[in-house]
Amino acid sequence: MQSFVEYKALIEGIRVVYVDPRDTSRTSPNGKPLKFINYRFAQLGDTVTSRDVVASWNLALRGLTQMRGSRVKWSPRALAIKQ
Repeated sequence: MQSFVEYKALIEGIRVVYVDPRDTSRTSPNGKPLKFINYRFAQLGDTVTSRDVVASWNLALRGLTQMRGSRVKWSPRALAIKQ
């Protein structure tokens, strides 16, 4: 999967950023208290969500932090999909 994403990003001219996934499902992405309901779900503030969603938010935030100040080329195809 990683090789395929790198390949497609190279074709589109999109930068690939690697982040450390350690503790991404255990830390709060927005500073609100994170309470674990069971092994799969957590309560983030007033919202009950999956720990996978929490990890995804944290991974995205770490990637954006690494890319801060760098130039990012967006794919024209990405704009066409939104419309």
